[in-house]
Amino acid sequence: MDLIDHQRAHPPWRDLHRRSPRQAGRHRETAARDGRGEGVMTRFATGDPVAVRRGNPPGHLRTPFYIRGKHGVVERICGEFRNPEELAYGRNGEPKQVLYRVRFGQKDIWPDYAGPAGDTIDIELYEHWLEPTP
Repeated sequence: MDLIDHQRAHPPWRDLHRRSPRQAGRHRETAARDGRGEGVMTRFATGDPVAVRRGNPPGHLRTPFYIRGKHGVVERICGEFRNPEELAYGRNGEPKQVLYRVRFGQKDIWPDYAGPAGDTIDIELYEHWLEPTP
């Protein structure tokens, strides 16, 4: 595959046509790379504070209930993957979703946590479950 074929197959802005202009403006291309070494369009960068949506939609969900509504920090960008919430119903999982590893303080998740104050838990969450925090 030459460079032209590669660019046609994997244009860097391929997902913007699926988003509204307002959503597209919030996304930025980061230096993050997915498993194929390609640039990934992300809404959040490593170190950004985020909150997990409190939603409880029906169906198969990959976001633990206990983490919804909690605040954490993006630890890393894992890449783009087909949405497992769609794959569970036999759909194709497109458009791909960016997967983040988000770090939370254990005491922020479990108020009665008796371990050291600096203990954390990392959870991988898809972009559509995350919201920016000030």
